[in-house]
Amino acid sequence: MKKNSIVIFAGWSIDKIEDKYFIPKTHYTYVSFISSKYSEVVILSPTRKCKSNLDNKIFLNYKNVKVSELPNYNTFIGSIKYFFSFYRSIKSLKEHNLFYCRVPDPYSWLPKLFFRKECIIHFVGDGFDSIWSNQFTSLLKKIIFTLAYTPDFILTLLVCYKSKVFTNGEHIAKRLKKFKINATPLISSTLTESDFYYKIKRKSNLVNLLYLGYLSPHKGIKTIIEFIDILQMNKINYKFNIIGDGVMKEYIENYINSNNLYEKINLYGHINDREFINQIIDNSDFFIFPSISEGSPRVILEVMARNLPVISTPVGSLPFVFNNRIDILFAEFNNAISFYNNLLWALNNYNEVNKVASNAFFKVKNNYTIDKFLNQIFT
Repeated sequence: MKKNSIVIFAGWSIDKIEDKYFIPKTHYTYVSFISSKYSEVVILSPTRKCKSNLDNKIFLNYKNVKVSELPNYNTFIGSIKYFFSFYRSIKSLKEHNLFYCRVPDPYSWLPKLFFRKECIIHFVGDGFDSIWSNQFTSLLKKIIFTLAYTPDFILTLLVCYKSKVFTNGEHIAKRLKKFKINATPLISSTLTESDFYYKIKRKSNLVNLLYLGYLSPHKGIKTIIEFIDILQMNKINYKFNIIGDGVMKEYIENYINSNNLYEKINLYGHINDREFINQIIDNSDFFIFPSISEGSPRVILEVMARNLPVISTPVGSLPFVFNNRIDILFAEFNNAISFYNNLLWALNNYNEVNKVASNAFFKVKNNYTIDKFLNQIFT
């Protein structure tokens, strides 16, 4: 067995161009930290062969980091047919005993149950919550997805009893407690000292709003559209920047086209340039986050680190960490009117909102950085 080595068994999307590997910046940040703790790191992930770096991912250039390729898949259902590929890949890693396994990524139970590996099990989200919070999925599909995911979940619970278990947020740890599984709740973060920027927001006639994240149903994209309808109806002078990609991008594009809102809404798609994203954050007045299902949403910490006030649903770990009208503004789930009312209160109480943003900034800076997050897992 190789001492001081670890296998990262996660659904991190890796692109392979010729013989080089590229990963998203967030995962690169994690790898940078993990590679400093272990003499050898193996990333066991779905790998897509590409001709060019279209998604502007970062070249994986650490000498002590290797990639073990899995077939590329896009969904949990799509991974089921590759069971034997997962099995063979894990079996080939005989010299590595420690595995870091993320849930609800598929087959996170496989290293422990079949190969008796030492495992760190990390619940980064709730698979059932993601299925049932999707407003655009029919009841029949939700039932099918639930039936497909349930065996994987049960087998994951079995391996948790003899593994170190962590969760993104206290809410998931409490749910696992019902199965008599003791898990350590964490707040996921990629923030370093250089990410923090304190700037007091000045009130202006134009309200600059921002959403940053995946464009998927469980992120509450439908609520954003309904919220924009209310802004239009009440003739609010606003600009809405939407950064991200996903299955609902076309839905938003059609909405913009149908309502001729080109001057009101900027739909950027995915942006890899962190400096450009920070410029948009710094020029925004409020961050709008109507998500329905989360573990510990990193993006909230990222915008709070730039002193941007947040209007969000009390999703995932947020209500366990932040307090309404003290360091965040909470709106109701699937309720665009609630978001609008919070925005009106904020516009009429700008001094109070600056205090809310300031409180959040210092709470995040003092408690929720990448070192404090990952040191709890990889020690």
